[in-house]
Amino acid sequence: VPLRLVCEAGVPKQIWMQQRGPQFRALGREWRSHLAEALGIDERMIHRGLPLGAASTGLWSVFVPLLDGIILDGLEPDLAAVERLSAELEVGSVYAYAPMGVNRFAARDFAPLLGIPEDPVTGSSAGALMALLAAQGRVQGVVEADGDGVVVAAIHPVVAQPAQVGVPQRRRRAIWRRRVQTR
Repeated sequence: VPLRLVCEAGVPKQIWMQQRGPQFRALGREWRSHLAEALGIDERMIHRGLPLGAASTGLWSVFVPLLDGIILDGLEPDLAAVERLSAELEVGSVYAYAPMGVNRFAARDFAPLLGIPEDPVTGSSAGALMALLAAQGRVQGVVEADGDGVVVAAIHPVVAQPAQVGVPQRRRRAIWRRRVQTR
């Protein structure tokens, strides 16, 4: 994966990553209850207006939309169940996300199948989520002018510093992403 590191005063501030074109897989309704149970929530806390599905720009993830950031923040997943579901669905992680405003989402990524209980900032899953949302018409226009229309996903800071992942929206071209550490 091509990477470009941007430093300020010798301190890394951004990482740009080029990803492959997105791939998508639909999930049947029966997976809603299994995913909710693994995440430790009631199935009614899953957002019905945002996509529940699998996507990949290099690593497959299952994307579970939640109603809001409070639910996301309170998740106490059963990591053994998440690992089992990841294996059954042939994905690397379960990526729970919630809307935080127009074209902004908070997210938490659970990847126990890969030996990572929770990844505090995962660029590969954020890129695939934005591709899934764009493919279903769930992101709107240009949010932050950065030359090429950036959609920003706020990532839940569990282990590391709070961070954001921005995903430039481009059609028919590789997706680039930027990771910005905030302090």
